[in-house]
Amino acid sequence: MKTSRQRVSVVIVNQGRVLGFHAEDPTSGEKYFFLPGGKIEKQESKIQAGIRETLEETGFQITIPEQIPIYERYDFLWDGNVFDSETWFYAGHLVGLEAKSVQDADYHRGVDWVSINELEKYFSYHLQIQEAIRRLTLSPSVSF
Repeated sequence: MKTSRQRVSVVIVNQGRVLGFHAEDPTSGEKYFFLPGGKIEKQESKIQAGIRETLEETGFQITIPEQIPIYERYDFLWDGNVFDSETWFYAGHLVGLEAKSVQDADYHRGVDWVSINELEKYFSYHLQIQEAIRRLTLSPSVSF
């Protein structure tokens, strides 16, 4: 059975690197690198969700300028469940270079910056996610 979810993901680029975090699937043990993002809560805009989730998952404060997000719908296997994921991808910008301490979910394995030249490797687990990231990192609105 599939579970539907609406979520947001944020691409933050700084000095040729993309912000994210390492994660491990609780059921399969599969290792991933995720962009910050997650569920859009009630009474919360997509942009507000992206800002909140980035702070919770990476400790970095960001802004997300008004923009037309990249929308992707795809299935994603996580924790033994298949999620029908509607995801809006945004380009975000750092407010500062200092991160707060992160106390996130048990699957969280640490915040990291990965080279923009290695994105294909880090996001090889899903082509639609990889394509959205590629399109945003090539966008003139994303600063390097």
